[in-house]
Amino acid sequence: MKSGEPHVVPLAPAALAILQVLPAGTGYVLNGAQIHYARAKHRLDRRVAMLNGGKALPHWTWHDLRRTFRTGLSRLGIAPHIAELAIGHRQGGLHRVYDLHRFDTEKRHAFNAWAAHVLRIVASPADVVVPLRPGDLGAEWSSAPRPG
Repeated sequence: MKSGEPHVVPLAPAALAILQVLPAGTGYVLNGAQIHYARAKHRLDRRVAMLNGGKALPHWTWHDLRRTFRTGLSRLGIAPHIAELAIGHRQGGLHRVYDLHRFDTEKRHAFNAWAAHVLRIVASPADVVVPLRPGDLGAEWSSAPRPG
């Protein structure tokens, strides 16, 4: 984190299941290596355009995914302060001084709610969701050291 403080991300079981099947040792999944993010985004953009009849998505950035997650938590009824903690923002003002609770259980609930939401979307009929094959995003997204 920019603040130098640890940020606990209690991944939902569905997210952990994805990470556990990735081959170990040849790339990155979630880290600060911007070059890997750039390559992965380029490959994803190409794949989406190919699946969309050659039409690319309008301009988007990885930060749009963060904004989508944060907005989605609000739509799912997650309290704003928990949603902010889920994306790594610290509590502000007097809350930071007097409320030392870490909200790990509440963050876990938020990540589980988001995973359930995403799973409902990808379980949509095949004509609505197009699956990506392993390797569509390149080695930097299809392989990583396994957690724990």
